[in-house]
Amino acid sequence: MDGHLSHVLGLTSPDAHVMTGSYTYSGWNVVHIAGAGLLHAMMPTQHEAEHAALNASSAWGTALLAFHVAHLKTGDPTYLDTLRELVERCRTTHEAYATHASVFGICSRSELTPDELLAGYPEYVRFHELAQRTGPDPESRPYWHGVAVDSALMACMQTPILDRLAEYGFEGFSPPARVLRDSDSPDARFRALRGQNTVLWTELERMLADALGSEVWERLRHTATADIEGIGAFGTEVWDQLQAVTFTTASSALREMGFATPTIEDMMAASEETLKALRGVVPEAERIFVPPGSFRTDALSLFELENLTLRTPRPARVRRWADRGATALTSGASPRTHVYVCVRSLERLRVQFDLDIGHLADLAPLTPVVAVLVPADERTGRPVELFVVDDPGQLAEIPAAGTDLGVVVNYSLACSLRGTWAAAWLPRLRTLGETTALFDTLPRRTVPVLLESGHPLRYALIAVRDKEQESFVLCVRLGDDPLLLLPCGFAAGQAMASWIHYASGERLRSDLAVLGRDEEHLVPVVVSHLVGEEAVIGFWAA
Repeated sequence: MDGHLSHVLGLTSPDAHVMTGSYTYSGWNVVHIAGAGLLHAMMPTQHEAEHAALNASSAWGTALLAFHVAHLKTGDPTYLDTLRELVERCRTTHEAYATHASVFGICSRSELTPDELLAGYPEYVRFHELAQRTGPDPESRPYWHGVAVDSALMACMQTPILDRLAEYGFEGFSPPARVLRDSDSPDARFRALRGQNTVLWTELERMLADALGSEVWERLRHTATADIEGIGAFGTEVWDQLQAVTFTTASSALREMGFATPTIEDMMAASEETLKALRGVVPEAERIFVPPGSFRTDALSLFELENLTLRTPRPARVRRWADRGATALTSGASPRTHVYVCVRSLERLRVQFDLDIGHLADLAPLTPVVAVLVPADERTGRPVELFVVDDPGQLAEIPAAGTDLGVVVNYSLACSLRGTWAAAWLPRLRTLGETTALFDTLPRRTVPVLLESGHPLRYALIAVRDKEQESFVLCVRLGDDPLLLLPCGFAAGQAMASWIHYASGERLRSDLAVLGRDEEHLVPVVVSHLVGEEAVIGFWAA
């Protein structure tokens, strides 16, 4: 995908001093810059997650995903041109929804005001203001208002575009201006809805009083966004009903203004037809394109799409173990000096480093590579060096003498699932020294397997501070196995920890005992390598 398209729905700004993000249909990228306050740092992650959620639950978003898949798999520039035009027709709505939903979500769980949160993200301010204009402007915004604004914006994305796509097919859809009317576009619908905000909200309040009952509605309409206890007292059923009534009311208002608006049931049926048509262009479409309804829009599914970029990949030189000579293999400073052994697939090493690949050039991409990693020396200009161990018997030659912590091993969980390799290497790696694993398999596939293993599972989201840098790590341990470490953004870590809790039937809760004796030295040491040397944290780019 070209550079322009990879940023069409993301707002990257050279002025943003905390994080910036960009959404690319199959995932999103967040660029981390040191100095962020915790809640402010959540904003780009939450913003990009909302883009993904909106695409996964709307007719227009389904069309965006379909043309993305068509271009991705065929390379046909016509599909790319169509995708760009469709993006331009929904850009304001998409950004207004992602901005409002993320600001609302963060501020409703903290003491931050929208103005305080957005002070670090001036590029989001305009979209937040546009979203707010969808409704009235009371002095104190109640919580229900934020929920309703999000639902109204979602209604703007439910257009008859999938019916048009079924009628004309992928080949006949270009250029979209020939097929679509202006009233089919989300941004046109959003403009119209803003113009009817007083009428819309008067009708909505009447509908909510009827649906919820006057007593519940009276309490709900005065519940402030900051009243977390009061919000929780209503239960999810009431808030779900509020969303549904708002969506229905906004859809009816759009229809009355002449904007065709399919029902959710019609949209779901049209999505299935879109998949059938897409199969004619991309036979394997079903494995790539997931229609709304079957796409799991829970927090974990969305946050697994996050990619956290730490830096431009650093130069790294691959060397044979026999060529190490008198090279000092030690990492860290006293009292945490150690020899660091990492195991990654060749493919992941190519993502993490600007790799001078040396004798590994002929290996298959998923081949596990075992190497002693020696950090770069900025004073001499020496790059990161990876001394590759080609045979398990060579592990005994790794020197640990003269270091504080001995050998520290971090292997890829994905690599450990390769049976033949694991049988030959893992037993020796685990006896080599302090051992942890990088949690680089999808949690929503891995965690259920761990829960069903019969062994106790513990987890905790922790903060690790190294100098001025604070990193968040989801730590998971099965029985007495090595600790699994998943570096992540704070919002993603919260979502994953919460998902484990609910996946266990609410039986498991965060437990710092997961760290055991590793807390004092091992976790900070490994994390310093993961976030200090590698370039990317995430699943979809690794």
